Amino acid sequence: MHRQTLYWLILLGALLINRPASAQSVNALSQQVPWVAAALSEFLSDSRSLVARMEVQLPAEPGEKPIALPFTIAMDQGQMRLDLRLADIGQDLLPSEFLAPLKQAGWDRVQMIYHPQAPTRIVIPAEKAYVEFPKSTDSPSKTENEAMLKLGRMEKKLLNIESVDGHPCRKYRLTSKEGAQVEEAYVWEATDLNSLPIKLSVKTEGQLYTFQFRQVRMGRPDPRVFGIPTTYRKASSAQELLAGVLLKSIGSGQSPFSLAE
Repeated sequence: MHRQTLYWLILLGALLINRPASAQSVNALSQQVPWVAAALSEFLSDSRSLVARMEVQLPAEPGEKPIALPFTIAMDQGQMRLDLRLADIGQDLLPSEFLAPLKQAGWDRVQMIYHPQAPTRIVIPAEKAYVEFPKSTDSPSKTENEAMLKLGRMEKKLLNIESVDGHPCRKYRLTSKEGAQVEEAYVWEATDLNSLPIKLSVKTEGQLYTFQFRQVRMGRPDPRVFGIPTTYRKASSAQELLAGVLLKSIGSGQSPFSLAE
């Protein structure tokens, strides 16, 4: 899986329809894609098969609690599906003037389905529609090359044994050195779940980002979870779906967001 694609999958909630998020922590993370993606490759293995809840914690402003974004995730042989409830997205991540019209239009869930050999799809069950983002045929981007270089330089060192959500885990430190700069992350591998990495903390630019699996069920998911119902239509773009939301918002008398934002 391309590391940059992996990053965008994890931040589906913040970037689900190509609108820039307002949270400072998301913007900061977007500038650190190579190291975050390299560390995530230790956390999300393409060979894993499981269904779990996944929580992403993004740092907030000083004195405030971290921003939590929970998903349901299914993985199998390189395929991945993420399910996000819009009710779980707080105003600290996306402004209410953007979320309110979506909820008013009945958008309760957004799904992203990734397959290594197929376009990435964003699915909107409320609209019975989906959008495809074709797989790039270009050579690896600068960001992807940087991520692969960091992955090649990554060192992994066992620190100790700790418990995470009742699972005994081996805690490792991941480091990548480039001159005097040292980038750091920590990963916890559950010994009772066949060494599954169930928690990852990535520190960059003084900010801490955490990814954690909860309620893990190992084993292959039903293959149908990676498919799309035949009754769903293929939309030409995310903007087409947003246009429908815009019309519904106008009809309800609410002040809609602008598609030009």
